[in-house]
Amino acid sequence: LVVASLPKLLQRALVPPKLHTAVLFTSAGALVAFASAGAPCPKDDVRVLVGLAGEVWAETHDDGEGVVDSEVRCIPS
Repeated sequence: LVVASLPKLLQRALVPPKLHTAVLFTSAGALVAFASAGAPCPKDDVRVLVGLAGEVWAETHDDGEGVVDSEVRCIPS
């Protein structure tokens, strides 16, 4: 596994605007790689956004929803 090549592979999976960000975490929650369409996002911002998205998905999943649509995005500084 070549970790340095993972962002390029994740970038190929993006289909803006439906899928604008892709992330890869370890089972322990460590961020391994990410890719985002548009302006680049700092790693810490990606962690925050993924944490928020995970919470929203978990709450809606418990209600029987399988997909969550959100306008939350990284805003470059």
